[in-house]
Amino acid sequence: MVDMAPRPFDAMLTRDQAPWPRRDTGRSWGEFSTVDAYRVALMHALVRQGQGYSEAGSAIRADFDDLIEVNSEEPGDLLFGWFITETERSEEDGVRLRLTVAAPETKWFAELARVKNIAAKEDSLIAFTAINATAVMRRTLTLARLANLVDDRLLELAAKVRAV
Repeated sequence: MVDMAPRPFDAMLTRDQAPWPRRDTGRSWGEFSTVDAYRVALMHALVRQGQGYSEAGSAIRADFDDLIEVNSEEPGDLLFGWFITETERSEEDGVRLRLTVAAPETKWFAELARVKNIAAKEDSLIAFTAINATAVMRRTLTLARLANLVDDRLLELAAKVRAV
């Protein structure tokens, strides 16, 4: 479901790059859930956007709940990502702030502006990254169906991120 062989999976765990909170050290592939598969798929989507595995895994660990708790009547797929602002324009001295955003695609730029005005009004926007979390779930669901692994947790999560 996640296009990841056992060796890279084990390396991800060893390097603390997994996109879920730390678990018991004895956890194995047999305990890997469909929700875990979606988290890995989100992480891979961020990596394809140029993020490192550590940063992508950390972002999913820290902000996954923000994504699945988006409550908006606005239409469209859910986008998930972050932007980085800089307080001082200096590579050595600049203070950077990374802020997560999860919003329907129709409200994405309005939500970026809202969060920036609240948290970093005077800062300069220097970068942002976004992935389509709904499209990632659609692909995860397709792969789960092919492997006959669709379960209630995955379907519930798919509904939360507007994939069904």
